[in-house]
Amino acid sequence: TNSTFNKAIKSYIDEEHTNIDYRKALNIGVIIFEIIENSLNYSFTNEHDFLLIISLTKRENQQICLTIGDNGNQFNFTQKLNDKAIGINLISFLAKDSLLLLKTPQLTNNHYELIFK
Repeated sequence: TNSTFNKAIKSYIDEEHTNIDYRKALNIGVIIFEIIENSLNYSFTNEHDFLLIISLTKRENQQICLTIGDNGNQFNFTQKLNDKAIGINLISFLAKDSLLLLKTPQLTNNHYELIFK
């Protein structure tokens, strides 16, 4: 883990009130923790300020979209999943367990999207 940060960590949180059953909320909480922990441990460098973005929005079709991302180094989610990375596999398992549609980071962005009703 990073024990010292020489650059600022900034966050942007945008949310919309919604009701979620307790099991789904618990799983989403663990997913958020894993994503933020991975961001701080692997995406953050001392080359620039770290920006963490969390957004919870309701779409026109009444689906809820939770977006979590950062401005750090990109990575290949599928490769990490195949490598049996514990945190990545936990994120994937909990999303499936809660019937969440999970859109994962690609080599061009560092954002997860969890979509649910």
